[in-house]
Amino acid sequence: MNNNGEAAKAGKRRRGGEGEDTIGRDRLSALPDRALVHVLSFVDSRDAVQTCVLSRRWRCVWKQVPVLNFNRDTFEEFSGFETHVDRLLSLRYPREVRKLSYMDGDGGASWEDEPQRMGLFVRAMRYACSHNVQHLVIDLGSEGNDDRSRRCSDLFSSSISECKIESLDLGHVTLDGGYGLSCFQSVTSLILEWCLLSSDQGGEKEDQLDPFSKLPCLKHLVLSNCLAGETNDGGCKRSVKISGLELLSLVFDRVEFSDIEIHAPKLESFTLTDDVGTLRGLSNLSLPSLNHADVSVWDDHHFVKDNKEVARQQFVSLFQGLHNAKSLKLYWETIEVMSELTVGLADQPSPFTRLTSLTLAADSVPYKLLKYFLKGSSSARPMIEYV
Repeated sequence: MNNNGEAAKAGKRRRGGEGEDTIGRDRLSALPDRALVHVLSFVDSRDAVQTCVLSRRWRCVWKQVPVLNFNRDTFEEFSGFETHVDRLLSLRYPREVRKLSYMDGDGGASWEDEPQRMGLFVRAMRYACSHNVQHLVIDLGSEGNDDRSRRCSDLFSSSISECKIESLDLGHVTLDGGYGLSCFQSVTSLILEWCLLSSDQGGEKEDQLDPFSKLPCLKHLVLSNCLAGETNDGGCKRSVKISGLELLSLVFDRVEFSDIEIHAPKLESFTLTDDVGTLRGLSNLSLPSLNHADVSVWDDHHFVKDNKEVARQQFVSLFQGLHNAKSLKLYWETIEVMSELTVGLADQPSPFTRLTSLTLAADSVPYKLLKYFLKGSSSARPMIEYV
């Protein structure tokens, strides 16, 4: 009797355990709609829609998602992508769109030959703006493809009359003189990746571009793998002027500009990540409010070996432009390159009169190089941190 009783209890425990496992496997469905919607905000919209077949609980959750992630690469044919986008926009609940991500590289296919591509893009943009979108992410290229043929003036002049977004991320497009961005007057954050800065406007200086002057609210700007267009006569690349009366942070990551002029009276943070050869363009910086600077410079093309004096002067000119920084971080690549330039550098006056903190991403730094950065401080010796 006792053995049978223990066996029965053990069976109940096993069945109870199985039941608990079953409940555990569906704990996600037990979450409130708000949590499920948050989860689906991080996945591609096609995958989000497909969750409707999981159970009755999931049938309409995707219609509430405020983040729309459209990716052409998830469809074999453009027609399937077009149908998906149109149906989702027509069936989702009429709620605000917090963020719209639109990816359509397709190997650099020309939109001029496929007007339906432009038509779909326009419909998606108009829908997003009519639903108070706050963040637009648009990438019209693909990894390994440097096509930048689609112009902002063509993309946005017909699709957006006035769009009060806060954040705009653009990839593989051409900014033609800022005209195509003039409808984004409220943008505070702008990220450009693999973009071409160009101009067809006769009002601009022939050799200089000023593409951000029409964005009065811009506070944060990132330029990554961007280049400037050539002058109309096909000569050298145009120089670039960064005008930002409200600009607070600026990031240069592998940019190709012949010359860079920065006028940003409120800029607090500056980040440079590039090859030493680009330093020649960074000679005209006006950053009176600069608080922090990150510098990561390498020498992939062995420029320094045969051009030490030129490289030394380029570094000196760069740091003179950053002289107001209170905090400076140098990465190991920068220290490695500058270690070849210590002869003569120690005799240069240090421009960093306000420096209070120096962060070095290296195990050791030549004494002469360290002295160059520290000897200009008018206050107590700056704090040094090795990371």
